[in-house]
Amino acid sequence: MDRGQAGHYPIMTDGSGSRSTEGGDGSPADDVSEEVAGPGPRVVRVAGDLDLHTGPALRGELLGRIESGQHDLVVDMEQVSYLDSSGITVLISGLKAARVLGGTVRLARCQPVILQLLDLTGLSRVFLVYPTVEEAQADPLARPAPG
Repeated sequence: MDRGQAGHYPIMTDGSGSRSTEGGDGSPADDVSEEVAGPGPRVVRVAGDLDLHTGPALRGELLGRIESGQHDLVVDMEQVSYLDSSGITVLISGLKAARVLGGTVRLARCQPVILQLLDLTGLSRVFLVYPTVEEAQADPLARPAPG
């Protein structure tokens, strides 16, 4: 399915402004912003298509945050309209990187079509998926026990 250039947006980081990031093919990357709200996991909001064109920029953002010490992340998927295998790979890469450092990546507010895809692929048993961002942030069981 040819999705064209629809859904490709600049990356917003740390809520303090924007910086334009290009995907591997020169197209603009997905829209990503971060909400900082007290203790607990950081919220990364993603919008648009999460696919071959936008995935590399999101992967860089997730891995950069994890490597900088943000081992617990909530990815707010409410505005993600399309997810393909490349986008799934990006999310799995983030989850693996976080788990190595004792953290996790949680998904929140997924659209029904995204939830169906996660169920069909079995990834709803791999990722912690929540109906709201607040529930994802508050779940004490989402973080692996120390030691």
